[in-house]
Amino acid sequence: MAEVAVKNLELEELWHIGGENDNDVLLEFVRSVVRDGENIYILDTKAARVHHYKLNGEFVTIYDIAGTGPGQCDNAHTLLFLGDGKFGLVQGLPAKIIVSDLNDNPAPTIKFHFPGVDQNTPVAMTAVKGQGNYILGFNEIKNLGIALSIFKLQDNRHGRLQAYEVARLFQDNPPFTGEIPDEAEIPYYSNRDVWDISAEGLLYVAPYRDQYLIHVYRADGSLINKIKGEYNPCLRSYDLMDYHAHLTSDIHIYVEDSEPAIMGLHIIDGEIWVRSGCSDYQDVYRQYDVIDSEGQFSHLVNLFYPGTGFKDDLVFLGDGLVAIVKGNSDRLKRGFFLDNPKTSIEEDVVQVILCHMKE
Repeated sequence: MAEVAVKNLELEELWHIGGENDNDVLLEFVRSVVRDGENIYILDTKAARVHHYKLNGEFVTIYDIAGTGPGQCDNAHTLLFLGDGKFGLVQGLPAKIIVSDLNDNPAPTIKFHFPGVDQNTPVAMTAVKGQGNYILGFNEIKNLGIALSIFKLQDNRHGRLQAYEVARLFQDNPPFTGEIPDEAEIPYYSNRDVWDISAEGLLYVAPYRDQYLIHVYRADGSLINKIKGEYNPCLRSYDLMDYHAHLTSDIHIYVEDSEPAIMGLHIIDGEIWVRSGCSDYQDVYRQYDVIDSEGQFSHLVNLFYPGTGFKDDLVFLGDGLVAIVKGNSDRLKRGFFLDNPKTSIEEDVVQVILCHMKE
């Protein structure tokens, strides 16, 4: 058997915000870290604020986006960079993108359009990723079910930018029971961690929990490749199963005894970085399978950083920069929106740590 090539990279901390000291920035629940050139924008969903820093860590300002007026959003779950100094605050229900420069200069709101669906039909958009003029979004349309769709941003006949559904990649219409589904019943393609969009406009999705399988699509929704790999399930420990069973605070679900085949997917410099279900069981902070543009396995990447990374979110920002987001998983599972959540899960401090990958 050929020896597997391995590349070891250290995550060298450049600066961080958030922490336990009195002079640290208080972060409550970070959902997006976005880079625009020499600027970093951090969306704190719960506090309805966007923190603006320079790449060198210099503080610029904090934008208060709370409210219901033009350019404001109390419950944005994603921050998109739309170009030309414009940002989109994605609201889940009713689904729309509130556009502004974050500095009290709003632009017309972007609405989502679905073929054959009346604009008055309730639509929820619960997860989104964007690149250029294209958006991948997990949505639910009343009486039509759930779907993962490709949207294209383009002007309507009045010259206003809107999001038009180009293709529906996956769709289900599960019966509504009012009950929280067990882990195995949740459509895996609803997880934004297992999709990404390349700079060339190709869309990558790992649609199934128990298959090492990546679908590759063109922007028009045509399937052009299926990348397959071996799946050897990694069993969860009892403590880890108990942790995953906490959906939010007192709400518990039945969880599988093994990890998903693919837990994360990123397109980095034309390569596909795959966080497999076994990557958190290695003696490293995080491990990725690296697949080349032809869909062939290339090598492993080991990321080294103090502690364990299984609860952290990593955002790859280009030029070897990585933002580590700590504390979100514990906050969500404890029920950060409750005053006195009844749970044994300890609350981690929410931090954003900007690092550079170095050999």
